[in-house]
Amino acid sequence: RGPPSGELSPREPPPGVAPKFGVLTIKCLRGMGLKAGQTMFGKADPFAKITIGNNVFETPPHAGGGKDPEWNAEHTFEISTEKEALIEIYDKEQVGADKFMAQARVSIMDWVAAGSFEGDIDVMDKADKVQGKVTLVVRFDRRGSRDVQRRREVIHHSVHQRLHPLILESRTAKNWNKRHV
Repeated sequence: RGPPSGELSPREPPPGVAPKFGVLTIKCLRGMGLKAGQTMFGKADPFAKITIGNNVFETPPHAGGGKDPEWNAEHTFEISTEKEALIEIYDKEQVGADKFMAQARVSIMDWVAAGSFEGDIDVMDKADKVQGKVTLVVRFDRRGSRDVQRRREVIHHSVHQRLHPLILESRTAKNWNKRHV
């Protein structure tokens, strides 16, 4: 039997919302050779901003990271119909707007098809000149976020079932010791 009339099944997205196809986890490791990383005022404080669909993630800025910042920051994006990622590099400013350094538009279709990607992405200035690279490690889980959550719940339940008899045994031993000592 399905849900009562007028209600959605828990597996169906609401009308107008595309179903989640999977989960894309992107770890933004570092920038390399960023040409705008050094100014007459010192080294830049670069951060990466990754946009997929309406989901936006920013790494923390690497203070004084200059041309070769390290971020080691990870974010998980739910994927439904998105086909590309926008990777932007900015210099974090103390006052005013952050300064654009470089960007890349990347198709995520190959990452989704292969299930993973590990490598460097060229980032360009507004005139499409290479300004450096960004190193990414990407994983795609086709089963989607609900299945990932369900697996976590199953693992939690399984661990709890294994530990529950030990917890009961420990409580019983404590109560016995209190009564017989």
